[in-house]
Amino acid sequence: NKLEKINLPSGIERIETEAFYNASNLTSIFLPATITHYGSTVFYDCHNLNDVQIEDGATIFPPLRGTEINEITIPSSIKIIPSYAFPPSITEVVLPEGLERIEELAFYECNKITSIKLPSTIKFLGSSCFYGVPITQLELPEGIEELGSGCFEGTKIEELYIPKSVKKLGSLDAYWDDWGLETYTLKKITFACDLNEDVINTEYPVISSPAEGLYNYHDEVYEGLRDNEIHNLKHRVELVFEDSVKTIAGIERSTFSGPFKSIDFGNGIERIEQGAFGVAVENVVLPPTLKIMGGGFTEVKNLTIQSDFENVGGGFSNGYLVNLDTGIYVVEED
Repeated sequence: NKLEKINLPSGIERIETEAFYNASNLTSIFLPATITHYGSTVFYDCHNLNDVQIEDGATIFPPLRGTEINEITIPSSIKIIPSYAFPPSITEVVLPEGLERIEELAFYECNKITSIKLPSTIKFLGSSCFYGVPITQLELPEGIEELGSGCFEGTKIEELYIPKSVKKLGSLDAYWDDWGLETYTLKKITFACDLNEDVINTEYPVISSPAEGLYNYHDEVYEGLRDNEIHNLKHRVELVFEDSVKTIAGIERSTFSGPFKSIDFGNGIERIEQGAFGVAVENVVLPPTLKIMGGGFTEVKNLTIQSDFENVGGGFSNGYLVNLDTGIYVVEED
């Protein structure tokens, strides 16, 4: 803990976990471009470290969690931002063009950052990578390929546009966590990527309403609840599917688990598979392009069918029924 300055020579490839743990007087370090691996908490409790020199040509950024650095320049050669890359003291981060991956928890609890701009080269966002960052919006560039489950948890994001380039998709719920009180913030999500079984990369719903399983509420439901709990019970997300979306695959726990404010299927949907939707929405309009209906919706009050189905494998509960023998017709439960 008396060490003040370190110059690491070119040729070093790995720095393992806690290598400089509690080097409390360390103020300066030079990191050569040959480093290809950092363990976690490399600089934990290095509170005086404020001069981190990263050699041009480096492809991985160092994990600076445990320092109190408030600004740093990221070299243009960096391809990977690792887990716990930034300390909560950081006030602004400029991500360079050429960056490809942001790993899980990279920006964990960086609550002084109010905006993030992703470069056009980004390919991957890891789970909870922005947890605790109070951003209200984030533009995902065309070209991004994988969104890890929970990559928007712990943010204040209200709208998301999922580009056509996405090939792997985890859960996308966004909520702000204030001392253990979670308040859901996501209001609208638009999908341009297809949602076939190869794309859906989660055992949990892509969107899961905190009011799942509840549709109509009475005032007594809210008695004794905190403000955030009341907000969550009333929270509804708007879903929009662009014409480029042909399939909505299903999973055991429902790919989309509402209730939802509205669902716009566009004019491209051809397949809605078993397990695609749980609790749905008051009004559902099935577009004329829809040919295969593997499963139904629950708690639908008003259903409009514009399709001539080729195959129907399920029904609509709480008011509507698909007759598999005679084609399709709607029977009012009452």
